[in-house]
Amino acid sequence: GELLAAADRDESLTVLRGAPVAVDVICVDRAGTVVGRSSVRGPGA
Repeated sequence: GELLAAADRDESLTVLRGAPVAVDVICVDRAGTVVGRSSVRGPGA
């Protein structure tokens, strides 16, 4: 979970390059249980 969330966060920051936003990704399974979370990164963090 954490590795996927971190990879998704990094890809999001690449797409949003230059935008003044922070990105935090949370992965949940179909039952709604959190299975992974990334740390917050970006200029607004």
